[in-house]
Amino acid sequence: ADEAVVWAAACAANARLHEGGIAALVGIEPGRPVPGVTLRLRRERYARLVIDTPGIAAPTMLGVKGVLIGSDARGEPHVFIQRRHAHTRVYPGCWEIGPGGGLDVADDAIALTPAALVEQLVSEIRDEMGLDAGAIGLRGGGALSGQSAAFGLEDRAAQSFDVCFVVAWPGVIDAARPPGDAGARDWEVTQTAWLAKADAETWVTGASERVAPPMRAILRHLAWV
Repeated sequence: ADEAVVWAAACAANARLHEGGIAALVGIEPGRPVPGVTLRLRRERYARLVIDTPGIAAPTMLGVKGVLIGSDARGEPHVFIQRRHAHTRVYPGCWEIGPGGGLDVADDAIALTPAALVEQLVSEIRDEMGLDAGAIGLRGGGALSGQSAAFGLEDRAAQSFDVCFVVAWPGVIDAARPPGDAGARDWEVTQTAWLAKADAETWVTGASERVAPPMRAILRHLAWV
């Protein structure tokens, strides 16, 4: 009953909150004999990320994130970034590398397939960018471009673990015109942009308070800052 009251108050304070299922990460095990990892999951409620229950550890939500990198006519690499809505659960109003979001599972899952992760990323690209993911080499069924890579990102503030896919944007980008349809994307994103590798260090320093910590971590992983 107390949990229900707390959740109701949280929803009253932020109409963007919603109840739903999430995939909670239980553990990560090295793959054998094939190199890789196995992600072990259980199904949890999204509300558990918001409600602080004494004596019960909050779950770690499993998510995916797209690190979309394209080059302009001069060959300068850029990464796609987006600004979060002021009412998002974490890092409101901050810039992040995206798109991305959490997964759900129908019930407790022993293991999650790479195809399911890619399917979720395809969904996030459609929802947050208003864009057909097939245009950049991502398709349903788990197909990835040959120029893709993946790494894990733990975010303790957000209580999440994201599988990040680095995807090469096809063709030449117009750095002044970020891709996607602003009219078709969901509420979580308010602005988008291409950030040049050459400008990353100066830009992140100047926008310090408006940059989500996971974005800094990804840029360091890419050796851009």
